Amino acid sequence: MKMQSAHRFFLGLIGSALLCCSVVAAAQSTLKSAAAPLKQPRVLDILPKTYTTIGDKTVFALQLTRPFAGVPNASCDVNGVRSAVPVQVITGKARSEQLAQILKGKKSKGTPDTSDEASWLLLKCQTRFPDAAFISLRWMGEATLTQAQIDAQAEAEPIGVNTWYGQRFDYTAESVHPVAVTCMRSNANSACSPASDVNLVFTVSANSAEAMQVRLVEVTPSGKKAAVIKPLATYESEKKWLDSLSFKNLQPNTSYTVKWPAKISGLYDANLL
Repeated sequence: MKMQSAHRFFLGLIGSALLCCSVVAAAQSTLKSAAAPLKQPRVLDILPKTYTTIGDKTVFALQLTRPFAGVPNASCDVNGVRSAVPVQVITGKARSEQLAQILKGKKSKGTPDTSDEASWLLLKCQTRFPDAAFISLRWMGEATLTQAQIDAQAEAEPIGVNTWYGQRFDYTAESVHPVAVTCMRSNANSACSPASDVNLVFTVSANSAEAMQVRLVEVTPSGKKAAVIKPLATYESEKKWLDSLSFKNLQPNTSYTVKWPAKISGLYDANLL
């Protein structure tokens, strides 16, 4: 039996807007220089642990080297979203309740916490995560680091990925579909950019030869010939198993359906299609 999916997506043109602003500060007719930005402490520990799967509502708990009450210089990078996503600081009663649960969870796992509760900061990414997308939480460090300092800190504090600007913590968004569609977007809710490759990412590895028979078929009015797009041949597709397919040169303002072959070992074996 031949199988076709109802997976559909729309490629839209992405507009851009320029925002210009100017700030003039004066006090008693005397110009004052802006105060230096507050240096941020480093992250000693973070929950959830890196390289795990997270959801849209995940709250990150950062244990810092010292209490920090300023506006954090942090952001979330979401695969397929061009701009950095701002973070929300969890405060008040919500912070107290969630932190209590976090510290209780650490204790139940045999990791008693002796830190000052004030040294913990709770953050949340202010966006919906695309299915199975790669997510990074970026935390700006106290100062620019040399490569030697990065290497030394990575050995002394193996928390996250040490970079010249601070620390990065990597995760994967949970997948609720057997196949996720990823592409470059201006935000998580917008259409794919026509200049971007469109990728089908599988939740399990699929047989390469069979998966390369997948086609994207243009949705057209009755009687009009539909364009059929083949996946790109890549280094991964030359192996026995692959985890994703990429498609190029899709037309803007156009919808496509995914046409599946009769069999894809891996996906069908796992009853995902």
